[in-house]
Amino acid sequence: MKKLLLFSSSSSLYGSERGLLNLIEALYNRHKLIAVVPAKGELIEKIKRYYPEVEIKKLPLPVLALSYSPFYYFNLAVLSLLVLIYFIPFILNRKIDIICTNNLLLPVSALTAKIAKKKHIWFVREFFPYSLFNRILAGIVLKFSDEIIFQSYFIKKKIGITNRGKVIYEPLIENRYKLYERAAARKYFQLPGDKIIISLISRIHPNKGQYEFIKKFTDYFYEDNDVILLLAGDISFSSLRNMLYKRKILNFIRSAGNGKIIFKGFVAEIDKMISAVDICVFP
Repeated sequence: MKKLLLFSSSSSLYGSERGLLNLIEALYNRHKLIAVVPAKGELIEKIKRYYPEVEIKKLPLPVLALSYSPFYYFNLAVLSLLVLIYFIPFILNRKIDIICTNNLLLPVSALTAKIAKKKHIWFVREFFPYSLFNRILAGIVLKFSDEIIFQSYFIKKKIGITNRGKVIYEPLIENRYKLYERAAARKYFQLPGDKIIISLISRIHPNKGQYEFIKKFTDYFYEDNDVILLLAGDISFSSLRNMLYKRKILNFIRSAGNGKIIFKGFVAEIDKMISAVDICVFP
């Protein structure tokens, strides 16, 4: 039985966190698992509910982002130093065998593994819109990873790592999801029963392109009273850049003013949401 330390950049419950739950599902009862999460949230609740033997450590983590705030970068450096100071002795004292970083946004966990001389597995689930930034991150991933797992071939291509890494698509754990009767699901979310509903389900982030999507939606469907767009998701941590992007989206929805775009914020009952709509888009 191995001891694994699993780092997550968020305590929300979006794609990468569901990927972490899939990893825990695969390893549970076979290895000792310790999950490190930055705050209270739905992820902790899911782990406690389905995987009570997983040890949880709740600590602030330095999550990489493109931010407009100088304070963010100062805070990133301080938190990175604190993570190194805390986790290197922790890893050695607890005899951790493998460290897993659940997405691209936590390079400090890879550095921690390198200093502690432990095997490191990096799950790469995202990329940035700037090729130079992707090349820098690719160099970090190559230098500090023993194993690299990409969520898709497209992500692997955008990051620019061609000679290493495996592509493993995320499965859905079928017994955790169920389909609901559409009318009941729409009533639950207070959605109109006689409209075609397109849902945009994701955490809100400038790299996801929700604002661009809703602008195009209004261009094509403004005159069509039978189609509405439902935006489900929220920012996962409050960087100034993310907050401004969310405000931009909400201002656009208010200015449209015709009820064709509905903002629901974070939705935990994702299976019920999928049951309520006609088309799902996952950016």
